[in-house]
Amino acid sequence: MSPKSTNPAPASGQAHLETQNDRILVHGPMTFQTVPALNQLGQQFMQLQPIPKFIDLANVQHADSSALALLLEWQAWAKQQKHQFVLCNTPDSLHALGRVMGVDQLLNME
Repeated sequence: MSPKSTNPAPASGQAHLETQNDRILVHGPMTFQTVPALNQLGQQFMQLQPIPKFIDLANVQHADSSALALLLEWQAWAKQQKHQFVLCNTPDSLHALGRVMGVDQLLNME
């Protein structure tokens, strides 16, 4: 599947990514079950030029600590590329989880 393609539509409950202008849109749950596939797709999306500036989390249905680990990994990759993502539309629950885990200051969340 190419990074810009979202077809065929993922099965219900599965997470997927798509690009729109300068953002990567995350859809569905970001959990231990979905993060490995999201990471693989994310690596493809991050090869796009120009590198998307935003990771939009507006359509994230549920997130656990693995979501934070994935976002930190993507951020580390971006730093290596001398790039910086902005996490936008971050769900309140993910903000709270980041604070509890002490990583909220490491993530560039809006």
